[in-house]
Amino acid sequence: MPHGETGRAVAGPASSSGPEPVLRDGQVHVWHGVIEEEPAPGAVVPAEAERARGMGSARRRREFLACRGALRRLLAAALGIEPLAVRIAEAAHGKPVLAPGLLPPIGFNVSHSGGRYVIALARGAEPGVDVERIRPRPRLDRLARRFFSRAEQRAVAAARKPVETFYRIWARKEAVIKADGRGVAVGLDRFDVSADEPRPVLLHARWDGAAEDEAAHWSLFALDAGAGFAAAAAVRRPGARLVVRTEAGAGRDTQGRPAGRPAGEPPNG
Repeated sequence: MPHGETGRAVAGPASSSGPEPVLRDGQVHVWHGVIEEEPAPGAVVPAEAERARGMGSARRRREFLACRGALRRLLAAALGIEPLAVRIAEAAHGKPVLAPGLLPPIGFNVSHSGGRYVIALARGAEPGVDVERIRPRPRLDRLARRFFSRAEQRAVAAARKPVETFYRIWARKEAVIKADGRGVAVGLDRFDVSADEPRPVLLHARWDGAAEDEAAHWSLFALDAGAGFAAAAAVRRPGARLVVRTEAGAGRDTQGRPAGRPAGEPPNG
């Protein structure tokens, strides 16, 4: 969500009458907005409705169902099938994925917080997204020491607005680990993200004792989810482009900053 893009109700992109999303290799398509409505009939399968009934609050149930309904409609449009024909399974570490047999291969990810949502789709790649409502946190330095790399800890400590910087880093790290698919098992302190705006970058990443720095294989994007929120998207594909979808089906196309590029230096091309 490049800065200045306005949010929309979650039912909007899910039921849009505009063209279906054309997902091209090397792109990450993102929808975002405010969760205002329950999903339309025919967008949620019984198992998802049952899962929602077990959630503790009406707000959580509404957000889950609205986001899942929106996701199912977007996937259905991209796949050329009916929403209830979209089968969602789980990968080894619990990441939701398309069930085997559904083509073309489309990766997706969803995040919601404080009444806002982000949905990402990518052809032939697994994107990760995260949105966080920025709110005061006690013992911010302790949280940073627990979850952040030393470089990220220093960025929070030196920031003029440490709370905003903390959440900006957190959203970017969450997007990376969600794209990776292994979650916190990756080790949040084993990779560094930049805290600068508006073009973030994965600086260093060494997982599973690998000798090679993984950072060069990734694209990372800052998303503007509105005042009071931090959001990001990531995909393990260098030079990927972010496409922010609109109601009419058009989109803004923004190239990701290559991993490892110093802050302030423009991307190639």
